[in-house]
This record gives sequence, C-alpha cells and structure tokens, in this order.
Amino acid sequence: MKKLMVLLAAALLSSAVFAQQKEWGVYTDADGNGGSSTATVTVENGVTKVTGTVTTKYQYGFAGITLIGDKDAFIEELKNAKGIKLTVKGDGKDYNVRIETSDRSDYCFHEYTFKATEKETTYEIPFKKLVQESWGKQKKFDVKKITTVSIQTIGQPIDSYSLEVVKLEILK
Repeated sequence: MKKLMVLLAAALLSSAVFAQQKEWGVYTDADGNGGSSTATVTVENGVTKVTGTVTTKYQYGFAGITLIGDKDAFIEELKNAKGIKLTVKGDGKDYNVRIETSDRSDYCFHEYTFKATEKETTYEIPFKKLVQESWGKQKKFDVKKITTVSIQTIGQPIDSYSLEVVKLEILK
C-alpha cells in the first residue's frame, strides 16, 4: 500500500511539474500566409513570456505559441480531463487559448477568450466553455482528438503584445 501511495504521489507530482515546465514554440502569419507578425519566446524561472507585434500585411494577422517538445503525456492526460487551468499575466489585452484537435483541417479550433491583466490570474476552463469562431464549420468538440494547446493574439494590428504563461495544468 505504501509503495502504491508513493507511486501515485510521484505521478501527480511529475504531472504538476510537467504542466509548469512546458516548452512552447511560436507561430505567426509569416509562416506561410505572407504576413509579417512577430513572436519571440523567453523563459525565466519557469515562466514563458511571448512578445511581438501583429501586422495587417496578412488580412487576418495573428501570432501565438503552441506546445512543443515532449507533450504526449500531458495531451493524453488532457483527453481524460474536464478542461485546463491556465495561469497568465500580461499587457491587458485579450487572447484565445485554443484546444486543437485532429478533426479540424480549417483551423477553426475550440477556444476560450481571456484577458491577460498585469496581475497574475488563473482561469479554470472546462471544455464545455470552449466555443468556435463563426467563420468555420461548426463541429462538436471531441476530447479524444486533442492534439495540442495553443494561445493566440486577437485582432490586428497590435503594435506590441506581451503575455506570460505562468502555468498550464489539467482541470480534473
């Protein structure tokens, strides 16, 4: 019994640490859409900060970050969760956190809009609160088809943006 408790505690602890130490990659409208928006990621003390600009060179200018690296364990755990818990702070602008799935070839993923205030804020986001934008084909969210999590700017142009992702966790 004691061995089982130790294993369970280790699994929970590794999940929490994994959730705090995610690797994020950047993407922008400059990646194949002809845009010129920018995104730069820095990591300090386990906090990921993304900064940049969003231009109008591409009519739907955007910039964002997406989970990269060894995310498989997190994604598998997410497929059995109720949602995510996201802790952020930033520049006072609105952003979308998107739960991307393999059944969306049009990039109209299910998402949740949040404000990144100067004060660190935690958002509990159950999957049932996710919505799709109106421009894509509407489709029911399928938790078993989750492939990644991304966070993206809203609107354009944006002279500068700054978002800090303090923590991304599983909402059980």
